[in-house]
Amino acid sequence: MGILRGAVSDEIADHYAMRLARRFPKMVGRLEMLKALPAGQHVPLEVQEYLGEATNCFIHGQYIACLLVCRSAIEFGLRHQLEKAGFQKEVALLGKMQRGGLGGLIELGKEKLPWVLGKTLGTAGVVKEEADAAVHRRVPSEEKCKEMFAVTRGVLRELFA
Repeated sequence: MGILRGAVSDEIADHYAMRLARRFPKMVGRLEMLKALPAGQHVPLEVQEYLGEATNCFIHGQYIACLLVCRSAIEFGLRHQLEKAGFQKEVALLGKMQRGGLGGLIELGKEKLPWVLGKTLGTAGVVKEEADAAVHRRVPSEEKCKEMFAVTRGVLRELFA
């Protein structure tokens, strides 16, 4: 049994090694496209972790996963900024009303955050809609996912400028 198990393990390892070898040049190309996001203020660890995960998905060509994690990064970032701006009670109330997801946070942000973020919050809504569609209605195109990754980076750059 030990010999058979080793052979199967070797076949699996060979399969994934070949798969990675075929994808590696594109991964490097996608990595070279990325630049560090400047932040004028501290970015919370959970936002960094979600954006890092989205980035890994993007680099590895896992675009649908990237889109879904982008949505979460924006949600954590916006929640943080609203709470930092003194709207903890309003954020908590959204949660109690079962409206504490990204849609509710975007609406609260449009109402309470500086007017200069209006366009950014509208753009965050586009990411939300695309991610929701990916979960509930249709498989998004690779290009749409790539676009939403770039949009997410822009939203987070503006939120933490």
